Amino acid sequence: MLDLVYEEIMDARRKAKITILRRPNGSWNKTEISVLVRGLPMCLVSQHPKFSEILMLHGEFKKSDIEALGVLGFDHQVFLGLDNSTLPFPVRSL
Repeated sequence: MLDLVYEEIMDARRKAKITILRRPNGSWNKTEISVLVRGLPMCLVSQHPKFSEILMLHGEFKKSDIEALGVLGFDHQVFLGLDNSTLPFPVRSL
């Protein structure tokens, strides 16, 4: 039974999508993060102290939807899998 639960967790990690917002030569302020969390459905945001220019959103979000909230001036990229080696920093949880 434990093997099935583990496999389900690993499958969810492989299928999860992560949206990366990168602000070249800049950082994100608390107001922008609050707008994202309140304005996007089921949005969780991760940051890393060494990468102040990056926000990691758990889920797939369109750039146009983010810009419609008034958050501007960023690059947008979507990744598949929480264990994706091309993510800028590791994801601890789903």
